Amino acid sequence: MSNTADSSSSSDVVKNAIPPSILSRIDELSTSPIPAGLLSASLLLKGFTSSSTSTIPNSGTSGSSFAFHKKLQTAKPTKFGSLGFGSIMALGTYMMIDGDPINASGFNFAWSLLYLIVNGKSSISSLFRGHISPIGLSGLALFNTGIYGREFIWSKKSPFQN
Repeated sequence: MSNTADSSSSSDVVKNAIPPSILSRIDELSTSPIPAGLLSASLLLKGFTSSSTSTIPNSGTSGSSFAFHKKLQTAKPTKFGSLGFGSIMALGTYMMIDGDPINASGFNFAWSLLYLIVNGKSSISSLFRGHISPIGLSGLALFNTGIYGREFIWSKKSPFQN
């Protein structure tokens, strides 16, 4: 009798030893506040540690305004942009912690996508200048866009799956 109990417990150990699939882990992350909190913390850290806008002397010609525009264009994400997007992602993290995973997924998906629209091109160009933090932030935003977008649009609990 104990022989059958031992065989069933050993089969439970074998079943529990099999790691979950990647898709099940992504499903767990899509309802977790960890990815949004990681992006929020990274953006806030970037905002608090970056210097404010750099000054380019104005010589009074139109060429200096072009140089200033090019300097601002390559300096993304800006300090205030990082603090703004970081605060909004912190709000999305709170929504997820508060127990509203569908709406929080939609919120995080939309704001991560908006971050990519605003800062994506300049983060790629900053990689060629040797700056890796903008591409890392864009990578986190892309990851958040993917997992939260999947949860919001294709989840069984999604408002789009009626």
